[in-house]
Amino acid sequence: MDPRLTRAFDQETRCYARFAELCALRLGPVEVPFEGAVLSGYLCLADDDPTPRTTVR
Repeated sequence: MDPRLTRAFDQETRCYARFAELCALRLGPVEVPFEGAVLSGYLCLADDDPTPRTTVR
């Protein structure tokens, strides 16, 4: 594999993690077990605002 791809992926991962720390959204890392491995991702939770919002238009 081209080492530039690995470096780019690592940089992208660090940037997104920093974004998750700084953004106003409730966004945090999660790890999901799947077929003997772990899939990493982010979970974005809705805010606590009780105002109804359209989900599907």
